[in-house]
Amino acid sequence: AAEEGKMTSDMVAMSPGAGLEVWVAMSRIYAKQLQQAGCIHEAASQLLACHQVRDAVGIYRTAGLFRDALALGRLRLGEDDALVKQLWREWGVHLETSSQ
Repeated sequence: AAEEGKMTSDMVAMSPGAGLEVWVAMSRIYAKQLQQAGCIHEAASQLLACHQVRDAVGIYRTAGLFRDALALGRLRLGEDDALVKQLWREWGVHLETSSQ
């Protein structure tokens, strides 16, 4: 199911029984599947469940959801984190170029 992009939340929910590494791997695969389906918030939530904060921020960043990326990054990584600082710069450029 993972190779075919047909994973379900039930499959991920059962994966901790096979060990931590399996659960994290399944969660990451499922998050990618959700991201490709346009379920950005669900994908980020899936990554947060297994403590993949930077990857969750990256999902928001890739989707252009800078507010969400910054909110999550500032809360979980801190104001002084390099990724948070980079997000501020990227959002500024985005706002300048999109006339928002």
